[in-house]
Amino acid sequence: MATSKLRASKPSDFIQALKEAEKVYATAEKPSEPGQRVRLKVSEIMTDTSIFQPREFSYGWRDVDKGHVAKLAKAISISGELDPISVVKLWRGQWYVVDGHHRLAAYKDQKWKEPIECVWLSGESLQAVTADALQVNNKVLLTLDNTTRQNAAWRYTLLGGLSQKQVAVACNVSKRQVGNMRAVLKAFKEPGPVRDRLRARFPGGPTDADWLTALLTFNGATEQTIDLEKKAQRLARSLSSRMTNTLTKDLKIAARALAIYSPELVDHIRNSPRDALTSLSRDVQSEAPDEETWNPIEGL
Repeated sequence: MATSKLRASKPSDFIQALKEAEKVYATAEKPSEPGQRVRLKVSEIMTDTSIFQPREFSYGWRDVDKGHVAKLAKAISISGELDPISVVKLWRGQWYVVDGHHRLAAYKDQKWKEPIECVWLSGESLQAVTADALQVNNKVLLTLDNTTRQNAAWRYTLLGGLSQKQVAVACNVSKRQVGNMRAVLKAFKEPGPVRDRLRARFPGGPTDADWLTALLTFNGATEQTIDLEKKAQRLARSLSSRMTNTLTKDLKIAARALAIYSPELVDHIRNSPRDALTSLSRDVQSEAPDEETWNPIEGL
């Protein structure tokens, strides 16, 4: 199995990669006790971001945020070791980082030679391990843009095996949003105009769909609206990666800065198209109970 240098570009890539890894994990060595601590050299720790990195930096062209890595590298140079990295054993008994990609990159940046402390994770399945790691790290997920968190939730909904609440907590989205994802996924199979729309846009099925486009298509948004919304999402994420939370620290200052930058922009914000906003807020709740373990419909 070759480790990916870039994160999975489609849900189908993630699902296939995780299924392959599950087979290996089933027979791989596990720790003698939960959360066992081990000390490993940085060079011993492998990465596979197609499975273990739900975050998206520059639309998948980077595995980590360079600015965050630089801050961690500086912390290492001043104080030494960071918090432990979470790892599992997989192919050929090699160690793989589950959570801590930025910390690992920072150690590499500092050319760290000494072994670092790691937490050896275990669970009944690799999927459960990754979901637990996401939940533990959800304080970081809160700082990510909404699209990234929802895409992660969409991948786990497609994968199945977790309850609505588990997906919501792991990915820091609302249970209502996960319910919407279940409803859209069901619609791929149920006969009718909604299925026809979804199948026409995604002939390969739901695992080829990104969540935003699937939701807009489900709600009957026009091609123009879908195209506009996707372009706007890309620009918003680009702004977020460059400015982090600068605009939201003081909304009055941010509004004034935008007015100075472009008065026409403020007018466009006031009169922005409402079609996409309506589609994104429309309630399409699944009827499945919140705590029911989700298993996607066979034959999708």
